[in-house]
Amino acid sequence: MTDTDATATTAIDREVCERVADDEGVEAEDLAATLDVVAASLTDEHSTYEREYDYTTVEGTRIYFADAAAWDGLASDLDLDSSLASAVRDAHRAQAAKLLDDAAAGHRAEVEDGTPVVAGVDTAEEMN
Repeated sequence: MTDTDATATTAIDREVCERVADDEGVEAEDLAATLDVVAASLTDEHSTYEREYDYTTVEGTRIYFADAAAWDGLASDLDLDSSLASAVRDAHRAQAAKLLDDAAAGHRAEVEDGTPVVAGVDTAEEMN
């Protein structure tokens, strides 16, 4: 993956994208491109997520504590391949856990009972 990857335009770190792609058995470039498509779709949905889900902001990134139905709907709306849909969801979960862990100064923070959506706060604020 290069510095001009799709992950540069999303809230998902390249390292997270590559690790999840490897874990899920998908190409990192395919996952990065799909993350970019999902990020573009999420731009229109921030206000919906803010109304429907709890959220927190960590290091300029918004984490919405969405549920599985939100991801199922997003995957369906975007007609995502099932393996890429799973990898995208897992990348968001991994990024949320990483941000929460970093914010807890090394104390492990778990993402429980939810499927978080991660978005740059600048984008979330602009869409309100």
